[in-house]
Amino acid sequence: MRRKISLSISATTTALLLLGKLAHGQDCEKLEDGKYRVKFNKEFGSASYVLSLEGDYFTELKDGREIKGKIDGNENCTLRLNYMITSDTTSNAVQRVLSKSSKPYFEFQTTRGRRLKFRLTGYAGPHTTSGEGQFIKKR
Repeated sequence: MRRKISLSISATTTALLLLGKLAHGQDCEKLEDGKYRVKFNKEFGSASYVLSLEGDYFTELKDGREIKGKIDGNENCTLRLNYMITSDTTSNAVQRVLSKSSKPYFEFQTTRGRRLKFRLTGYAGPHTTSGEGQFIKKR
């Protein structure tokens, strides 16, 4: 009986160590400059837009409008955006409030390849999912 318990504990410990190693073994680097189609899953409205990354800045092209901002972080499987929305006539009140009250960021499983699955957080709190979908690198 004692031997079975010992083997069970050993197997459980090995499995937990392996899972921990896999969780931290994500394949993430800084996202490359370029254009990405950001496509949300159906449960988040299937919306899509183009996000262009260039150095420390980004441009979001959505519904014929351009919104510019600064990239606050682009490492460790995350992309943090800082929207620089002013109170001009091209931005609405909701966008101005969001730009002041939240710092959205994308969490990736990987940053290699053409299709990158993401989880968007930051609008309703740091641990609340605001959306999920894919970044698709444009060629």
